[in-house]
Amino acid sequence: MNHLKAYETNYWSLYFDYLKLFSNEAPHGYPIVLLSQFYEHIRKTPILQNELKDKPALDGMIHCIETEEEVQLLFGEYLPESMKKEGKGRIALHDHLLRFPPSVLKSFPVRETVIINNKSRHRKKNTGLPIISLQDSEHEIEHRIDHFKEKWYEIFKKYSRHPLMKYPAFKKRLIEELPRLLKASAAAEKVIKKEKPRVLLLGTTNTCESRALALTARKMDIPVICMQHGIIGLEFGYMPVLSHVQAVYGEYEYDWYLRKGIPSVNVRVTGHPRFDEITTKKYNPPLKLKLEPRKTTVLFIHHHEEVKVPREIITQLYAQSHLQLIIKSRGSPKEIRKLQGAFPGIRIASGIHLYDLIKAADVVVSYPSTVVLESLLADRPVFIWSIPGEDPPLYFKAFENCIYSSPSRLVKQLLNHVNKNKLKELLINEKDFLSYHYPLAGEERTSTDELLHIIKNMNG
Repeated sequence: MNHLKAYETNYWSLYFDYLKLFSNEAPHGYPIVLLSQFYEHIRKTPILQNELKDKPALDGMIHCIETEEEVQLLFGEYLPESMKKEGKGRIALHDHLLRFPPSVLKSFPVRETVIINNKSRHRKKNTGLPIISLQDSEHEIEHRIDHFKEKWYEIFKKYSRHPLMKYPAFKKRLIEELPRLLKASAAAEKVIKKEKPRVLLLGTTNTCESRALALTARKMDIPVICMQHGIIGLEFGYMPVLSHVQAVYGEYEYDWYLRKGIPSVNVRVTGHPRFDEITTKKYNPPLKLKLEPRKTTVLFIHHHEEVKVPREIITQLYAQSHLQLIIKSRGSPKEIRKLQGAFPGIRIASGIHLYDLIKAADVVVSYPSTVVLESLLADRPVFIWSIPGEDPPLYFKAFENCIYSSPSRLVKQLLNHVNKNKLKELLINEKDFLSYHYPLAGEERTSTDELLHIIKNMNG
């Protein structure tokens, strides 16, 4: 048994209370609130989120989830029963967080593959694969919205003393989300029934639309594969599991899902097809950055929110005349403009493929993100800066000595390795790390090969 921490116990207990209280509203064979962005509702109700953190248990909860294994076990009770499979159609790819580049999409046969988009219906660039849109399959749902609102207001009133119902902001968010849930549920039902795909491939099951597709496919006994769309940082984004197969990067995630009670037959180590391009994609030197060959090139991965630590690191690195900096922007345009004004010699990477940037660099500096894994797969040493107030994901436990909370210390260590020409020493443990976190590294078979093999076997 793997016991949960206090916050996780409160969170999952509340989540299953939520499902139980609203479980009767199931227009398509599963509670409509299964599609809900519950974590976002909690996160955007700060008072409630603080209670989850501060109290060992909330008064008035129905459930008390204490172990990791209970989460998936209890979730299974709300999944729809499978009907008899009606036939075999095309391979369906839901193009949200799937992140398959054109080179990978071309591996799927055009006549046997269809892409499902949430909105647009244009053909995928350079692939010719047909696209259908969930938006085009949405029904007129106004009359249903009123019905559900009436039912939900009754629930709000009946369970007014429950911890979830004490906060008007939480209830307001549920009502505002309702139209999206109903539209996604109806659209997924229409698309899956029409297409009858032989397999459904998803980039995540943590959005309203992807969950609707997964649940509808399960109901029709259609195999569902969910790819891993990034390193497991926020664990609530990867549980519970709705797919028949979780396709994961490596043994780390395989073990992680097994601890959560997912049967081993439902977790497959496949890597991710987009990482295939680290070795298969032709290198296009970023000539427009006008890099100087005699200088050491540092690729800095900016953060979408944190700006203070990046600015401190960039300030110190910029002062070193033998270094040249490429900034991969993930922050606000305003902050990037400020950096350009303060440091006119930095190169802002715009419109350049990440893998070309990594290969152009001698060393990569990043916050804890998937870029760390991608850089190691490209044989580039990495220095990791930590985000203030956040513990690094457990994924990076092997890198404890390479994660820096002090910008000055990170820069000092980087300069020490650069000046002594010891960057390659940082890669000594790379093979050990990759053998566990990405065992396909160095193998002749690609992640795309692995995935296509699984799809073929799932369909006999």
